[in-house]
Amino acid sequence: MNGAAVLECARNGQADWRSFDAEEYRNQHYKFVRDDDRQIMGITRDFFSRAGVSGGRALDLGTGTNLYPALSMMPFSRSLTLREYSPANLAWLAEHQRTGLDRGWDAFWDVFLESPAYRRTDPRAKFAAAKIQPGSVFTLPRHRFDLGTMFFVACSISSDPAEFELAIQRFVGALRPDAPFVAAFMRRSSGYEVAGRRFPAVPVDESDVHGCLSPLTTSLRVIPVESDMSHADGMIVATGRTRSSRRRD
Repeated sequence: MNGAAVLECARNGQADWRSFDAEEYRNQHYKFVRDDDRQIMGITRDFFSRAGVSGGRALDLGTGTNLYPALSMMPFSRSLTLREYSPANLAWLAEHQRTGLDRGWDAFWDVFLESPAYRRTDPRAKFAAAKIQPGSVFTLPRHRFDLGTMFFVACSISSDPAEFELAIQRFVGALRPDAPFVAAFMRRSSGYEVAGRRFPAVPVDESDVHGCLSPLTTSLRVIPVESDMSHADGMIVATGRTRSSRRRD
C-alpha cells in the first residue's frame, strides 16, 4: 500500500489465531495507559460525546483484550456487542466478564470521565451486560448497529491489502446509515509478535485509510498519532459517519 512495501502475503485464514496468547498481549499493551492510547481515547471520547447518539446498539469489532473502545461507547448504547474471531480472545473475554472488569481498567475509564457525558455510566455493569459474539469481520450482518468502533483490526489480521479493504467495508456496512464510528490503525506496521509467535499486518498510512473510508463515509477525519511502538511508525485514528441519503459531504 502507499508509503511502505507490502509484506509477504499471509491471509487472515492462514494465521494461527487459536495460539494467540491473549493474556500476554494484554500485558504488553493494556496493563497501563500509554500516551498514544490516551490521545486516541481523548479523540474518541470527544467525538462520541458530540455525536448525538443515545440508547444505540453499539458494535466493537475485534475486541480482543483491548476494552477501551467498548468503554468509549457505553454511555451512548442500550446494548453492546463485542465481536471477536480468535478463540483465545473469546475465552479471555468470557473469563473477564465472569470475574468482572478488573481495576486495571479504572485508569482508562478516568480518561473518559474527563467528559461529563460519561459520569452517569457504570462501566462494570455495562461490561457485565455486553454480548460476546464469536464471528469474523467478513461475515458481519448489514446495517445492524447505531455506532461502532474497530481498533487495530483491519490492519492487523492479514498482510493482504484486499482483506484490509474488505474488513473496512464490512465494518462500515454493519452500521446503520448516518452512524458515528471510530476506527484505529497501526501506521506502516511490519507485523507483530505475541509470546514468540508472529502475526501479520498490512503496512498502511493515512492516505490508505482515507482512500478506503472516504467513499463509504461522511465527515471523515483521519488523524495521525505519534507512538513509540517498535513494529509500526505511529498510529492513525479515523472518525466519521456512515453515508446516508440524508447527508452529503
